[in-house]
Formats: sequence, C-alpha cells, structure tokens
Amino acid sequence: MIIDFASAIIFTIFVLTTISQMKKALFIFLTSLVLSCAATVSAYAVTSELETEVEESAPELNFTPDGISISNPGTEAVEVFIYAITGVEVTHFTVSQQSVQEINLASGYYIVRIGKLSHRIAIK
Repeated sequence: MIIDFASAIIFTIFVLTTISQMKKALFIFLTSLVLSCAATVSAYAVTSELETEVEESAPELNFTPDGISISNPGTEAVEVFIYAITGVEVTHFTVSQQSVQEINLASGYYIVRIGKLSHRIAIK
C-alpha cells in the first residue's frame, strides 16, 4: 500500500512537471510564430516600398567584356559606388544625365550601388 501511494505521488509529480514543460514549450513556440510573422510582414513592406520607388528612367547596369557599363537615361546625374565584396570601396563616380559610363573591373565579386539601388555582381 505504501509503495502504491509513493508511486502515485511520483507519477503525479512527473505528470505535473511534464505539463509545465509542455506549457513552456507551447509558449515559446507560439511566441516565435508570432514574431516570425511580424518580421515577414515588415520585410515585405520594406521590399514593396523599394519597388515602388524605381522609376522608368532608372539607371541601368550592363555587363561588358572587361567590366560593366552604367547608362543613365534620366534627367539628373546619379552617383555610383563600387565596393569589393569585403566592403572596401573600389571606386565611386558620377554618371551625368543622358550618358553611359564604362568601368573596367578585375575578376571578382562586387557590390554596385547606383543611387538608392544596390546590385551584387560577379566578374569572371
């Protein structure tokens, strides 16, 4: 009889501990689910804002045999920054309105920022 009572107490403690752990796990899961949904909505909102800012006369990035060319069909000059993939600035310059600028680049990976837009490129 004492053994049955002791085992019943141990079983009850085990069940309560398990329920407590399940409640904690469920709380953590639901919290992470809510936060991930909020982060997804925020990222979508930022992306849609950037897409609406792109104009029809936006500068274009094209590849040439020795590097890249940037054409600016717009009515305003645009600043261009080229960074190595490590973040070190390789060069920067301004492309005037209605003009094309060609840049020779060594093989490697670069980040090209034209105005507010950035492009990751690979030169082989």
